[in-house]
Amino acid sequence: MVNFKIPLKKFKKINGISISYIDEGKGETIFCLPPWFSPSLVFVPLISQIGKKFRIISPDMPGWLGDSQKPTQTPDLMFYTQLVEDFIKSFGVKKINLLGYSHGGIIAQQIVSRNIIFVKNLALISSPFGLESINKKFKLILDFYDKVGQKLISDQVVLRLVDNIMFLPMLREKKKEKGNQFDTLIEEIAKETNNVDAKSLILCFLSKTPISLDLKKIKKIPTLIIYANKDDDFIKKDNELMVVGLGIKPLYLPKADHCHLFFEAEKSAKIIGNFFGRKNIFEKVLNLFQKLSQ
Repeated sequence: MVNFKIPLKKFKKINGISISYIDEGKGETIFCLPPWFSPSLVFVPLISQIGKKFRIISPDMPGWLGDSQKPTQTPDLMFYTQLVEDFIKSFGVKKINLLGYSHGGIIAQQIVSRNIIFVKNLALISSPFGLESINKKFKLILDFYDKVGQKLISDQVVLRLVDNIMFLPMLREKKKEKGNQFDTLIEEIAKETNNVDAKSLILCFLSKTPISLDLKKIKKIPTLIIYANKDDDFIKKDNELMVVGLGIKPLYLPKADHCHLFFEAEKSAKIIGNFFGRKNIFEKVLNLFQKLSQ
């Protein structure tokens, strides 16, 4: 039986917006960006696996799920990218470990493309490659929303549509297979809908500023890519783009689906821990020098 500790949320004011986040664990810090329509609590199972060696910090994206304030300006991809950058910088760090899960991986890729000296290690978990491909079902919703007009569609209508195809219903379905151990955690996630904003959910995909991934920059930093063999087809197809564009062969998790980092965190936790926990020769020499100097 898994006994998850539900973290208490902390808050920071970033660019005039109150951002809620979790900050759990001890050791090397990893900033984790959650999937679309998901709160920071999706990383609780990962924390239970690696929290003794790593500090996990994860924000609730405004307008998705969680306790962050709704966006006060156009919440497109550039808005989220800048907000996450400023959130991370508020911790006073110069070099970071960055993990993006699903759509959080798109924001992570954009951050690296904009500011490579900011990121020292990157992990992309079941993440699309930029926005080269999108689930066909969801593309229909995007087109409909764009053509009919945002003012004509209420939050309730959009939430009902996305609730039928994205992350939260997947959690509910998987819970049936996993039993009661995830009940409390999923109940907490389901409660965090007060600040959900339809415009934010939609516009994070309809960025008016085109995505521009700088592959040369991404290639220069150590990158871990993990897919599940039962990930959505549009995500698995991005495997080819990853191989061609970055020259990185993704790791595949057998008998796992898109929810693997939530329901089966143990499958990838060791890989993630080993990736972020390794040190290059320069870091080892520097640490040794610091110890001898004390």
